Amino acid sequence: MESQKNNGVNNLFVKRFLLYSGLAIWSLLLFPSVVFAHGFGERYDLPIPLNFYLFGGGFTVFISFIIIAAFKRKQHPTSSYPTYTILQYTTSSPKRVRKVIEFLSLATFVLIISTGLFGNQNPTDNLTPTFIWIIWWVGFTIFTAFWGNLWPIINPFAIVYDFISSLYFKITNEDLSFNLPYPKQLGIIPALILFVIFVWFETIYPESGTPSHIAVAIICYLMITFTGMLVFGKTCWLEHGEVFSILFYLLSLCSITEIQKKGHLCQLRIRPLAAGLINNQSSSWGRVVFIMIALGSVSFDGFSETPLWVDITIFSEPFFRNIGQFVAINSVGLLVCIIIFLLGYLFFALLMNILSGSFTVRTKLTQQTTYSLLPIAVGYLVAHYLSFLIIQGQLLIPLISDPFGWEWNLLGTGDYAINIAIINARFAWILSLIAIVTGHILAVFCSHSIALQITSQSGRILLSQLPMLVLMILYTMTSLWIIAQPIVEYSGT
Repeated sequence: MESQKNNGVNNLFVKRFLLYSGLAIWSLLLFPSVVFAHGFGERYDLPIPLNFYLFGGGFTVFISFIIIAAFKRKQHPTSSYPTYTILQYTTSSPKRVRKVIEFLSLATFVLIISTGLFGNQNPTDNLTPTFIWIIWWVGFTIFTAFWGNLWPIINPFAIVYDFISSLYFKITNEDLSFNLPYPKQLGIIPALILFVIFVWFETIYPESGTPSHIAVAIICYLMITFTGMLVFGKTCWLEHGEVFSILFYLLSLCSITEIQKKGHLCQLRIRPLAAGLINNQSSSWGRVVFIMIALGSVSFDGFSETPLWVDITIFSEPFFRNIGQFVAINSVGLLVCIIIFLLGYLFFALLMNILSGSFTVRTKLTQQTTYSLLPIAVGYLVAHYLSFLIIQGQLLIPLISDPFGWEWNLLGTGDYAINIAIINARFAWILSLIAIVTGHILAVFCSHSIALQITSQSGRILLSQLPMLVLMILYTMTSLWIIAQPIVEYSGT
């Protein structure tokens, strides 16, 4: 009887999930065909005014909220979502495989630093910029968000520490780390500081494409990470100070895979997209700020390519003329964007709490609801960077034959030319539209599910979600506007 009940819950979840996910596709049927030009070097005409697409995207998110609220009125146990086991193994069985993966990761890490320091300093002729910014930062991040978190296995900073630690133990029979107690009041502040520095380096620093500068930055981060592990222990620093361990873990909550451990037995399971976000995740104000930095930085990266930001830069030029005009203006813009995202979320979270019966923003509901914004970040990431990954990522093909830019042709791929027509412009725009709208629909679903877990008064749940709905509609329209600004023109008035 209990088994039939669970099967019924699972089947109902599948039907609802398919319905919610299908809303994105349904929304596109309302719109005529459009074309996309981001990364293609030319503009394209929209058959209808851009505002129609903006309001259409916002309206789709609104409709999804109505449907979700109508169907999902009570929270089932978090384990009720359907899963399918694709791999089962014991904790001891993958050790050899893991050692091979760690060796390959460490070898790649050394190669990237070496090519950055000693190779040709033209970014397109050197493996380091292409691998770091395209393959790893864009490609691996998108992979993690959809397929799962491999960073704990391939993290080269942790692998370097483990290697040195094991040698030290063999020589002295002592632990390398001092294992000092970590100050609880710090939380993940070290990771927040390092995350802001990394974002600034990636989006604003003028020499972020120079191979030697990237290599030096990697070495500096390795030294910081090693020091943190040395002082507080490897596990402690990975949880509080290692930026990418935190980032990739958060993004992996959106993925379709999860690992469940039962004693010595592990199972790799497939689950619905973003299902990991509706589990009762540990929450803190540090993670709230971390997610806001991620959202604010990726949005500013897109906004900085718009004509409006060019106008702002020109207008601000007299105020920053003597202190590095573009770096200063963009630095201020990035900081302001992050602050706007944080204050904006806290304002709407306060409204959400008031409508749920609390008159403070310092609640579990505020912290937990932040997780529901992660699908938005993933959707925008796909929309803004996928064409960049597919087109510019082809640079890896000739570079694997000539990683240092020394005119080698080790694998015979050195003469490969990038095919900019590998993706159709219309396909890229439609994919961007689907990614953004679907991300926001999933965010609405997750926000509603989280509220059902936390809010005790069922009558207030729907009411409390209205501020988050408004926030997500505004962000949907803003995201579509940012994506469209540098790439499209439209006819009509």
